[in-house]
Amino acid sequence: MPDAHSCNLPSATSPSLDSLSTAAFYLLQLPSLSQHTRQLSASRTDPDMDQNQLDQGPDRFLHHGKVAGAVLARVPPELWLSIFPHLDNKDLRAVTRTCSKFRLLSQPLLFRILDISPFFLAYNTDRVIYRPQHYFQTTLRRLEFYKSPLIAPAVTELWISPYARSGFPSRHLADDLDPTLVISVVIDALPAFPNLQSLTWHCIDIQPSWWNAIQKQSSLKRLWINSSTILPPPSNDQPLPTNSLQVSRLDLDHYAWEGQTTNLVSVHEERLKGVDPVLLSMTIRPESIRSVSIPRHDTALHTLSILSKIQPDAGCTLSSLTVPYSCTSSEDFIPSLTAATSLKELHLLAPQEDSAAPNEFKGWLPPSSLPLLDTYQGPYHLLPIFSNANQPKPRRLRAIELWGLDEPASMTVCDPYQLESVLEELLFHEETLRSLQSLSVIVTHITIELAIVLSRFRNLKAIFLESQDSLIPNRVPPELRSELDLLPESPVSMLYTLLQSHTFSASLHHLSLITHFKNRPDTDPTTQCVGAANFVEGLGQSNSHLETINIRYGTYWTGVVDIKWARRSIDAASEVQQPQKHLAVEPCTNAALQPKQSQVITGAISRSNTNSSTSSVSSTSSQAAVEKFFFFTFQAEIHDCNQT
Repeated sequence: MPDAHSCNLPSATSPSLDSLSTAAFYLLQLPSLSQHTRQLSASRTDPDMDQNQLDQGPDRFLHHGKVAGAVLARVPPELWLSIFPHLDNKDLRAVTRTCSKFRLLSQPLLFRILDISPFFLAYNTDRVIYRPQHYFQTTLRRLEFYKSPLIAPAVTELWISPYARSGFPSRHLADDLDPTLVISVVIDALPAFPNLQSLTWHCIDIQPSWWNAIQKQSSLKRLWINSSTILPPPSNDQPLPTNSLQVSRLDLDHYAWEGQTTNLVSVHEERLKGVDPVLLSMTIRPESIRSVSIPRHDTALHTLSILSKIQPDAGCTLSSLTVPYSCTSSEDFIPSLTAATSLKELHLLAPQEDSAAPNEFKGWLPPSSLPLLDTYQGPYHLLPIFSNANQPKPRRLRAIELWGLDEPASMTVCDPYQLESVLEELLFHEETLRSLQSLSVIVTHITIELAIVLSRFRNLKAIFLESQDSLIPNRVPPELRSELDLLPESPVSMLYTLLQSHTFSASLHHLSLITHFKNRPDTDPTTQCVGAANFVEGLGQSNSHLETINIRYGTYWTGVVDIKWARRSIDAASEVQQPQKHLAVEPCTNAALQPKQSQVITGAISRSNTNSSTSSVSSTSSQAAVEKFFFFTFQAEIHDCNQT
């Protein structure tokens, strides 16, 4: 990537570039710029660094403070404010050290979240672990900084929770700080944050005075509440505060992991009662709510009871609903769906492995309900109901994520043979064939029959397939099995052989496979990577429309390998010299991969943390060339459990 100071920078006032394209251009340049800034910062603390290194390249501009005049003169501050929010904190810290103007624009973004932990929870108990007394003084000093004129407008999220966003500080049994003191001073500071959009509130009962202050924060759009209720007023003569919030997103009783929702219930809160129904009734307004997400069963039942009472003429704006599958047996489930006339996404969460067997879905969903539904996540046996597959006018589903209840040991996987018959029902409806673009399933094992059915969806753009493989049923007697029959102990090369020459629909752009198959113990890493390379190269040749192929195979105990394949686009000039160099393989470490353009429903895939440079392999490479490439670039891909 070219250095920022040496690029032909477009003018911000150029009529051929709108503000978004200009911002996108500089966003591509900033990682290089921030990298040089971090190098400069390191040099200032390293007296042994050669001064010649400091006076060369882009560091020379940074060292003399000239980058601000060269870059800022071309871009108005409004565009930088559109660019900087896309950087992570590491790059933001580097940008703040670039120049005083960049510091003024980017420093507030480092303090968008005000996180407070007034106490902690002991593991799986109701016992509160208090904070030391000096934490109160520390909170007061932090609040004064956050309330400063430069920082306050950038604060968009307030986190009040016993779950720390990053690690746990040291604690002592003598700590005895009253949590209400900390919470009260934070609530009193709310008027200083005019752009506060999100409030996280976990395991703390809300005093009426706090709720009154929260409701005055008209900018709030999201509430994440766990195991809380509103306390009664001190006097019986005082009524409970009314609901004046216009919240569009409501997340309830989610386990918090690194500050994010997880669709799981926290083990710390199993003995608590979840969000109180009174508090629920004061946070759900049909004319403003857009998204409701609840993994906890009892809280979901209370919420469905409220939603089911919404009148048809109330103009309910709910567009996304996430509840446990166990709630489908509730008498309020169907009325809630029929009341949500704007619902576009329905997510039924699979039961956990240690939970009781869920009850069967009850009720009848009117075919005319859910006219806007385009995303369904849930058990595949309910797909005909929510797709209207048996009705003259099916729903136009765009994205489907399916799990099943066919294996009691897993509670999430589908039998591929039964799944095939359900998917085949959708093939008879032209509207479904035109609308379906993304399909994600988890099966006991991948079969060629399932792949053939998936290939018949002619507008499908992304497929995500995960197979457990250890749960493959023994349908065929041992004496009748062929060499191509998949067994739990089969090597991953058997799956390669099964899919190597399969042709998917011409509309398919992204294919992701996760399998628990592994290589034989005596297979060395280079041979493993060569086999994977040959497979993705062959599959790419058989499917010229595919843009990305992501493969993850192995188990935690034996090691996991992640591979990403991407097709290269070539300029006309370079294509003359290297006509075959259009396929790319990118190594990945520590995580499965998610294509940047894939519309596969996320949740099972996470982004790679690799910083490896992209290497390319010709689709007509010789065996020796492939082995050489993978020997140098894939050594870090085998994750040894003993080392992790």
